[in-house]
Amino acid sequence: MTLRRVLAFRVAGVACAADPTDVEKILRPGRLLPAPGAPDWIAGLVAGPRGLLAVIDVGRRLFPTREGKAPRDLLAGTFDGVPAALGADEVEGILPVSSFEGAPLEGLPACVAACLKGIVVAGGERRLLLDVRRLVAADEGKVAEVAEVARAAEAAAAGQIGSESAERRDQSS
Repeated sequence: MTLRRVLAFRVAGVACAADPTDVEKILRPGRLLPAPGAPDWIAGLVAGPRGLLAVIDVGRRLFPTREGKAPRDLLAGTFDGVPAALGADEVEGILPVSSFEGAPLEGLPACVAACLKGIVVAGGERRLLLDVRRLVAADEGKVAEVAEVARAAEAAAAGQIGSESAERRDQSS
């Protein structure tokens, strides 16, 4: 694997990176909507470029024992057909890669190792190079389920708005 640049970000105080071609847009949400019944590592829902997105709190997902704040920045995209946003503490930007270490560090938690492509050095730091597609696909499609619920809720809200508009037109005639 030869990446020349990575999208650098931090989660739970850990320096991370992703392939910039995997991310469509970086968002800074005002407020997250609740996602009832979702796992605790799904921080909520947010309006994205193509509708509501499930927000994965990457820090809570990969490092569940670490304390952290709600995600400040979101890496939005459609990952293998699943619209989602990856929550990060901070997006640092696109940085050049100075070296790549293919073998992941030993002793990493299984959930981290499962989503790891390797280690890169970018911005003067060693960073976990995450496979964002595996991160979204993990846990038997929980993110896809939440995304589907979000789409259904969005469609229901659009239908409700449309019927309210029709009622107002009828009343004004």
